[in-house]
Amino acid sequence: MRAFALLFLLISSPAIAGTTAVPVAASGNVRNAGNHVLPPDSRLSQLALTAGPTEGAYMLGAALLREQARIEQTRWKAGLLFDLEQLSRHNPNPPELSATLVQMTRSFARLPVTGRVRYLLEPRALEASRERDLPVQAGDQVFYPTRPATITITGAVANDCHPAHVALQSPASYLHQCPMTSGASADHVHVIHADGHVETLGIAAWNRAAPSSLAPGAILFVPLAAAVVRKAAPRFNEDAARFLATQLLPAPGTAP
Repeated sequence: MRAFALLFLLISSPAIAGTTAVPVAASGNVRNAGNHVLPPDSRLSQLALTAGPTEGAYMLGAALLREQARIEQTRWKAGLLFDLEQLSRHNPNPPELSATLVQMTRSFARLPVTGRVRYLLEPRALEASRERDLPVQAGDQVFYPTRPATITITGAVANDCHPAHVALQSPASYLHQCPMTSGASADHVHVIHADGHVETLGIAAWNRAAPSSLAPGAILFVPLAAAVVRKAAPRFNEDAARFLATQLLPAPGTAP
């Protein structure tokens, strides 16, 4: 009997049978926050349903956090801080520009590495599309923020601004509420939408983009002028906007 029992345990062991359970987690506006274990071959819809987003969950800002992405984003952040150091060396004057670069360095240094991957996380929508309903990975976390009442303006500005969201108001109108600093681009702004989508809009008279509006939680990143970044770090503005797209909106238990 003892031999039979041992054989049964060996056969039913997940590691031997190739059925390793998947550790995952959920946070934010969810009914079942914390760590969970899903069956092997589970998909994102099952993780989202297990989390159970509440009525207070802002679906547009929902985020999938993955360990592999966190490793890559750690390199992104290090690269941004290196680029800002190079820009400071290549642009020591005027003093106002130096102050802008110092401020931007401090701002990016404070930002966390989240591992956010842009992905739709509405549970029933995932269930409806097998193609989009990808398998979960060990360590996956779903995060459902609260719907904010503001947008954020950051980058080459005197101080980060958080004006109230106004329906149908254009990005250019928001920028008037947040003074730009020396070295700021007067031609473009990078828009990071709440879902993590990034686009570049013209704001000058010669390249003004078609009218558009922002959803709550969007970020307007005021880039550095082309003359500032061209020699030392020509990709800085695009890389900065891409890193900002990995940030999370506030939710219960998170920093604002």
